[in-house]
Amino acid sequence: MTFDLGTVAQIFALAIGFGTLIWRASKIEGRLYQSLQRQEAQNQRELSKIEGQIQLLSQQRKSSTELMDVRLSGIEERLLGKIALQTQKISELQGYLHTHHDFMPRRTGDLPESL
Repeated sequence: MTFDLGTVAQIFALAIGFGTLIWRASKIEGRLYQSLQRQEAQNQRELSKIEGQIQLLSQQRKSSTELMDVRLSGIEERLLGKIALQTQKISELQGYLHTHHDFMPRRTGDLPESL
């Protein structure tokens, strides 16, 4: 098999063309890879910021919930104290009415001072 000079020149031209294409593709691939790495780093920074905000909001919610629990427990204690006081007054009044069942007060002044 013999090749003439024109065919050999065409083969070399094609080889140089393919080599140039491969070289350009490699450069483009490198730039794309670097761009991808930069984008991933940016995404990671944004993700870290968002995670920090989520943690801060979670802590704020927890603090608010704890504060609300403290407030509610204080209110509950005061209400239970008032209920106990009213229950005691009702018991005293019932006791008074049992011992004085024939006594029917017509005015508040007729009741004993403790009631």
